[in-house]
Amino acid sequence: MSESEDPHQDLGEHLEEHLMADGVYITDYTVTEGTFHVAYETAAPEEGVPRNEMGSILQELLDAHADGWPATDVTVWVYDVDEPAEEREPKGRWEAREGWFRAFENDNLSETDLSTLVISTVDLEATRG
Repeated sequence: MSESEDPHQDLGEHLEEHLMADGVYITDYTVTEGTFHVAYETAAPEEGVPRNEMGSILQELLDAHADGWPATDVTVWVYDVDEPAEEREPKGRWEAREGWFRAFENDNLSETDLSTLVISTVDLEATRG
């Protein structure tokens, strides 16, 4: 990641560049009230939030934190790439908390525990109308 005045802009661009090969197409990233929001399209045909994509995104976030990104809370919204943008509703969302990044960095949280915490935040119901 480059060092600019906006580490979240750099992180968003980094995610776009590095996750496309994993079928994760970042469409938007913003910071609202201290939370980094990421929206992406998935080509995965399954319903909900694909676990392998969660792992890819989480690993990129961990790597970014190790490279100097000042961790914040993160909320990730998942959309189906095959739905027209004007009709699209999220397939689901998940979160990672700032404290979890710090605990992992300080060896106070194992990789398995971190993954379990992140998976526990998957919310499909909140995205249904």
